[in-house]
Amino acid sequence: MTNDASLLAALAIVSTCVLALVWVIKHLFTSIIPALDGLNKVTELNTKATKMADAYLRERNGRDIEFHTELMASMNAIPEQIKDTAKITAKELAKIQANLPAQNIENQHVDKQVVAST
Repeated sequence: MTNDASLLAALAIVSTCVLALVWVIKHLFTSIIPALDGLNKVTELNTKATKMADAYLRERNGRDIEFHTELMASMNAIPEQIKDTAKITAKELAKIQANLPAQNIENQHVDKQVVAST
Protein backbone atom coordinates (compact mmCIF):
# COMPACT_ATOMS: atom_id res chain seq x y z
CA MET A 1 0.00 0.00 0.00
CA THR A 2 2.84 2.34 0.65
CA ASN A 3 3.84 2.00 -2.94
CA ASP A 4 0.34 2.96 -4.09
CA ALA A 5 0.21 5.85 -1.64
CA SER A 6 3.57 7.22 -2.77
CA LEU A 7 2.49 6.93 -6.42
CA LEU A 8 -0.77 8.70 -5.61
CA ALA A 9 1.12 11.46 -3.74
CA ALA A 10 3.55 11.86 -6.67
CA LEU A 11 0.59 12.03 -9.09
CA ALA A 12 -1.04 14.70 -6.92
CA ILE A 13 2.17 16.73 -6.82
CA VAL A 14 2.68 16.46 -10.59
CA SER A 15 -0.95 17.34 -11.34
CA THR A 16 -0.73 20.34 -8.96
CA CYS A 17 2.43 21.53 -10.71
CA VAL A 18 0.82 21.11 -14.14
CA LEU A 19 -2.29 23.02 -13.03
CA ALA A 20 -0.12 25.78 -11.54
CA LEU A 21 1.86 25.98 -14.78
CA VAL A 22 -1.36 26.17 -16.82
CA TRP A 23 -2.65 28.94 -14.54
CA VAL A 24 0.62 30.90 -14.85
CA ILE A 25 0.61 30.58 -18.65
CA LYS A 26 -3.05 31.64 -18.80
CA HIS A 27 -2.35 34.61 -16.53
CA LEU A 28 0.67 35.70 -18.59
CA PHE A 29 -1.26 35.48 -21.84
CA THR A 30 -4.16 37.47 -20.43
CA SER A 31 -1.80 40.26 -19.40
CA ILE A 32 0.66 40.06 -22.33
CA ILE A 33 -1.87 39.86 -25.18
CA PRO A 34 -3.33 43.36 -24.53
CA ALA A 35 0.17 44.78 -24.33
CA LEU A 36 1.09 43.12 -27.61
CA ASP A 37 -2.12 44.45 -29.21
CA GLY A 38 -1.20 47.96 -28.05
CA LEU A 39 2.31 47.55 -29.39
CA ASN A 40 0.88 46.36 -32.70
CA LYS A 41 -1.38 49.44 -32.94
CA VAL A 42 1.49 51.79 -32.09
CA THR A 43 3.69 50.11 -34.69
CA GLU A 44 1.00 50.51 -37.33
CA LEU A 45 0.58 54.21 -36.47
CA ASN A 46 4.34 54.71 -36.59
CA THR A 47 4.52 53.02 -39.98
CA LYS A 48 1.68 55.19 -41.27
CA ALA A 49 3.37 58.37 -39.98
CA THR A 50 6.67 57.35 -41.55
CA LYS A 51 5.02 56.67 -44.90
CA MET A 52 3.20 60.02 -44.75
CA ALA A 53 6.43 61.86 -43.93
CA ASP A 54 8.20 60.05 -46.77
CA ALA A 55 5.43 61.01 -49.22
CA TYR A 56 5.54 64.65 -48.03
CA LEU A 57 9.30 64.85 -48.46
CA ARG A 58 9.06 63.29 -51.93
CA GLU A 59 6.48 65.91 -52.94
CA ARG A 60 8.66 68.68 -51.53
CA ASN A 61 11.82 67.48 -53.21
CA GLY A 62 13.28 70.22 -55.35
CA ARG A 63 10.82 72.92 -54.27
CA ASP A 64 13.16 74.27 -51.63
CA ILE A 65 15.90 75.22 -54.09
CA GLU A 66 14.26 78.57 -54.90
CA PHE A 67 13.77 79.37 -51.21
CA HIS A 68 17.35 78.33 -50.47
CA THR A 69 18.63 80.63 -53.23
CA GLU A 70 16.65 83.58 -51.84
CA LEU A 71 17.84 82.79 -48.33
CA MET A 72 21.49 82.69 -49.38
CA ALA A 73 21.12 86.01 -51.25
CA SER A 74 19.63 87.56 -48.11
CA MET A 75 22.40 86.11 -45.96
CA ASN A 76 25.04 87.50 -48.33
CA ALA A 77 23.39 90.95 -48.15
CA ILE A 78 23.69 91.12 -44.35
CA PRO A 79 27.29 92.45 -44.28
CA GLU A 80 26.33 95.26 -46.68
CA GLN A 81 23.31 96.13 -44.55
CA ILE A 82 25.54 96.19 -41.46
CA LYS A 83 27.96 98.58 -43.22
CA ASP A 84 25.07 100.86 -44.18
CA THR A 85 23.75 100.79 -40.61
CA ALA A 86 27.24 101.59 -39.27
CA LYS A 87 27.52 104.59 -41.64
CA ILE A 88 24.14 105.93 -40.54
CA THR A 89 25.04 105.44 -36.88
CA ALA A 90 28.39 107.21 -37.37
CA LYS A 91 26.65 110.19 -39.00
CA GLU A 92 24.12 110.41 -36.17
CA LEU A 93 26.86 110.20 -33.54
CA ALA A 94 28.82 112.93 -35.35
CA LYS A 95 25.72 115.17 -35.25
CA ILE A 96 25.31 114.52 -31.52
CA GLN A 97 29.01 115.14 -30.88
CA ALA A 98 28.87 118.41 -32.84
CA ASN A 99 26.15 119.69 -30.53
CA LEU A 100 28.04 118.82 -27.34
CA PRO A 101 29.76 121.68 -25.53
CA ALA A 102 33.54 121.78 -25.56
CA GLN A 103 35.19 120.04 -22.65
CA ASN A 104 38.51 121.12 -21.21
CA ILE A 105 40.58 119.45 -18.52
CA GLU A 106 41.32 122.06 -15.91
CA ASN A 107 43.07 119.91 -13.34
CA GLN A 108 44.47 116.39 -13.58
CA HIS A 109 46.26 114.39 -10.90
CA VAL A 110 48.05 111.12 -11.75
CA ASP A 111 49.11 108.86 -8.88
CA LYS A 112 50.92 106.25 -10.97
CA GLN A 113 51.59 106.08 -14.67
CA VAL A 114 52.67 102.90 -16.42
CA VAL A 115 54.01 103.20 -19.92
CA ALA A 116 54.34 100.03 -21.89
CA SER A 117 57.60 99.67 -23.75
CA THR A 118 57.44 98.41 -27.29
